Amino acid sequence: MVVLTSHGRSGLGRWLLGSVTNQVLRACSKPVLVVKAREEATLPSFERILVPLDGSELGEEALEHALRMARLFGSEIHLLRCVDFTPYPVANIQVALHYEITEAEKYLKSLSSRLEGITASSEVKATSVVRGIMEASERSDLIVMSTHGAGGFERWLMGSVTDKVVNRCPKPVLAI
Repeated sequence: MVVLTSHGRSGLGRWLLGSVTNQVLRACSKPVLVVKAREEATLPSFERILVPLDGSELGEEALEHALRMARLFGSEIHLLRCVDFTPYPVANIQVALHYEITEAEKYLKSLSSRLEGITASSEVKATSVVRGIMEASERSDLIVMSTHGAGGFERWLMGSVTDKVVNRCPKPVLAI
């Protein structure tokens, strides 16, 4: 595991040059724990671990790391699945949204066998993924999430969810 501190810089310089943290996240094949720099050094608490999931096998690798940490630290795990919903005036959008939410709830419930012996909760949010993670992180001490390693023009244009969470969230993020 690689552990680094992020200074949370932003603006034109970060956009042009990128940050060391983001470069390490892209290049490292090991899990990377990013902790925000603070004037006072404090040990992070791992009482409640947030695990955002997208339904992929790669995303579930983060859950395995979170489970190990939960067992080690006696942590509670909170699973999150966001249904990225933009309220466009489209026919039957409520039906589609209800279906997606129901499927997301089934998915999270299907993971319950892995959570034996751990205090766990789950939540489905109908919002953008980054917004959902940011909102749920307010009640968490650590975020454990996968990074799919997208690259090229798409990543430059859109950024990755992991990059956005690492840059915006004050909580430590363990990127798998």
